[in-house]
Amino acid sequence: MRITRVAESWYHQMENIEEAQADMFPVYGLDGASHWSFASGTAPSAVMKKDLKPEISDEKAHAAFAAQMVGFTEMIISSKVNNWVEHKTSGVVSTAELLDPMLQAMKMEGFYGMKDPCYAGPLVNPLQNTCLHGSPWNA
Repeated sequence: MRITRVAESWYHQMENIEEAQADMFPVYGLDGASHWSFASGTAPSAVMKKDLKPEISDEKAHAAFAAQMVGFTEMIISSKVNNWVEHKTSGVVSTAELLDPMLQAMKMEGFYGMKDPCYAGPLVNPLQNTCLHGSPWNA
């Protein structure tokens, strides 16, 4: 799972979401972790060849992921959806801080995974909030 997929998920589940569903679908990215950091044991050979090398220990990654799962589970059990706050793990930046540069770049390039392109007309498309009118970077 690439960090760009985490950023895309963040956009759709945290920023571009109906008010009534805010904070119901949290996304967590852990700085310095790899995809396999979530798991344990010996990674399959394809993962060992292609996965990024983690910058944090498996123990630290497991503890950080576990803290997030506990916080989410507590939120669901207590029905306090709007009171869920990302648990801070010592020495770890927040998911929003981690993903911000990626999100800004994706928004500036006009990434179609965030908004569909406006294809209303053959030459000039209308400006609409529901779709992208070209790349904001070029505008």
